[in-house]
Amino acid sequence: MSTDPPPGWQHPGFQQPPPPSPPEHPSPGWQQPPPGYPSPGWQQPSPGWQAPQPPPAPRKSWPARHKAWTSVFAVVGVLVVLGIIGAIVGPPKSQPASRTQAAASTTAPAAAATSAAPTPAPVPSPNGTFQGSCDYTLTNNIYGNDHLIGEVDLTNTGNIGTVVRVRITWPQEGYAPITARKTVRTKPGTTTPVRFHIPVSSSGNVINQLQSWQLSHNDRTGCTYDAKVVRTFGSAH
Repeated sequence: MSTDPPPGWQHPGFQQPPPPSPPEHPSPGWQQPPPGYPSPGWQQPSPGWQAPQPPPAPRKSWPARHKAWTSVFAVVGVLVVLGIIGAIVGPPKSQPASRTQAAASTTAPAAAATSAAPTPAPVPSPNGTFQGSCDYTLTNNIYGNDHLIGEVDLTNTGNIGTVVRVRITWPQEGYAPITARKTVRTKPGTTTPVRFHIPVSSSGNVINQLQSWQLSHNDRTGCTYDAKVVRTFGSAH
């Protein structure tokens, strides 16, 4: 058995709502409701009725909510794409062997010039030789002086200047020899004569004692010579 009310049925206490009044300032396009508003069958909402809630706003996408991460992933994606392209293209082609050899030959002299070590300075070598001779002279004056004479020739065979101390002696029979000394400078590659001229009294016995020594030693001069380098000067050549 149907419980639906017959068509056109209204509740005994139902009152027809008045039609809506036109607004004081109707907007363009507003129209008066048609006669018979509200439509037949309309019922007063029951107590506790609530109007339906509007639908929730659409949720934002993940990239819109995480912009920083989206930028990072975009950069990583670009790098991955570039790496794939580089792997496909391959390494750059090498130059022909002839061109490579030409470049090497043109740069070789420059490399050799820069790698050449400076020439070390020569080590000083103060070397030399010497040889000497001696004799005596007699004066013609009764009160004049005789002389012991001699010469020592120094030859510098080293590569630096030297200061040499030279000594010469004349023998004396029965007595200590007569000694004379000089200090001279010599240059590399040169010979320097060192001359001695020692006056002695003609009234003395110096010449007689020299002659006696020579006669007793087979007429040898009996003179001795010595030369010693005491220091150097200048730079080595």
